[in-house]
Amino acid sequence: MGKANCLSKVAAIAAACILPLLYATSCSDAQQCGGIGNNPRACGPCGEVCQADQVCEQQQCRYGSCSPGLWKCGSHCCEDTDGCSEDRCVKGCSSQIRCAEGMACNDVNLCVPGCFIRGVNYTAGEANPTNLCSKCDVSSPNGWTDNFECDPGTVCDRGQCVATCSTSEAACGNKCCDPSEQCLGGDCVGPAPEETGGSGGQGGSGSDGSGCNINGTQYSSGAKNPSNACQQCTPSSSPYAWTSKSNGTTCPGGVCNSGSCSSQCYISGSFYSNGASNPSNSCQQCISSSNATGWTPKPNGTTCSGGVCNGGSCGSGGGCNIGGTHYNSNQENPANKCQICSPGSSTSNWTNAANGMSCGNGHVCNGGSCVSQCYISGSFYSNGANNPSNSCQQCTSSSNATGWTAKSNGANCSGGVCSGGICSGT
Repeated sequence: MGKANCLSKVAAIAAACILPLLYATSCSDAQQCGGIGNNPRACGPCGEVCQADQVCEQQQCRYGSCSPGLWKCGSHCCEDTDGCSEDRCVKGCSSQIRCAEGMACNDVNLCVPGCFIRGVNYTAGEANPTNLCSKCDVSSPNGWTDNFECDPGTVCDRGQCVATCSTSEAACGNKCCDPSEQCLGGDCVGPAPEETGGSGGQGGSGSDGSGCNINGTQYSSGAKNPSNACQQCTPSSSPYAWTSKSNGTTCPGGVCNSGSCSSQCYISGSFYSNGASNPSNSCQQCISSSNATGWTPKPNGTTCSGGVCNGGSCGSGGGCNIGGTHYNSNQENPANKCQICSPGSSTSNWTNAANGMSCGNGHVCNGGSCVSQCYISGSFYSNGANNPSNSCQQCTSSSNATGWTAKSNGANCSGGVCSGGICSGT
């Protein structure tokens, strides 16, 4: 596809064609017209698609988390003043374009230090419009921070220190909550949602501080984020925002890594990519779909140091895996005594045994087959063949398949008859 045809596409695809020119990057036509505007994991001017366990930073896919000073928006790493829209970094913000945690969208649509509380942006230091006893503090960007310090034994009520809350109010830490509010995590939140009961998901008033109120919805302690299996309600950490589950917690297809579900394994405190080998056992690997928190045995027959894998261990002293069955080194083929397991030659196929090796019943091995012959001094002889050096000896494999057998006494030989395997004159 040429550039002329490419530029006739919709705006998102046209941008993908122009970006390589702006960044002086050489891309193929297919890359230039790729789905950079359609795939949220597309990265860079040529639309490279990052893997599930990669992030896009400075237009390049890389493993791990974003560098210090950057924050994650979908799979992209953004500047702290950037907004996040449809999992992409953008300049500016709005009611639909969020800022990084600890930042808020101000009245001129710029991300500045602030708080995002119950779906509303507040700049740093801004007072709670419904409770002057608290303010926005970026050290706790998802909830209000005490703004009015009262003496011990008094409480803050609408910006003033009083001895006790009025009869229509309820004490909440060092504050007074209106009847329409509930006490959650030491702060007044309201109006309180209708209690629906239960202990596992939404529901419960949380007036004892045991739940979370996130974007106006009440969740019980331990409830999972419906949109992210690696986040949960943990009031002790944040009663107003989701808390990341511990690294290594299992999630569909992998484990949690910094609050995101990643197709990795978490074993003994470390993350491993799919396919990575156990540093201590080359016959084990990470397969997160099978076991995201432990090692999975490699297929029997996989080559390892000195042999092949069998049941997750490297065969002691070597071995072979042939037709799905493990055989020790030098073990015979059950169907052919002239074939053996020889890891030095092949760990997945039978190897011919040495020529002349006995295979039973007066037979010897010849090219991997058991034959009725003699193998003497490196040569094969058919039954009845004479010893070239002694006409009174012959090949009789049933008697001796690896040496000459004396002919019967009296048998004719050159210049006489045989006696004890020696030709004598008459």
